[in-house]
Amino acid sequence: MKVIKTSFGKRRKTVFNSLSTLFAGDRDSFKELLSENGIDPMARPDSLTCRDFELITGIIFDKS
Repeated sequence: MKVIKTSFGKRRKTVFNSLSTLFAGDRDSFKELLSENGIDPMARPDSLTCRDFELITGIIFDKS
């Protein structure tokens, strides 16, 4: 739930910019992991699917 609240709390920001603060690693690694999982780091939160949010949550909490 924290991932969704954080991403929509900053609706006009990209997924990368709004959620990189939750990722424990460096920003470049986060951007790379998003891309590797088929998520455009420059996408806006309202363009993502539920599955995208599941993947992002896994990326953030598996690497933290």
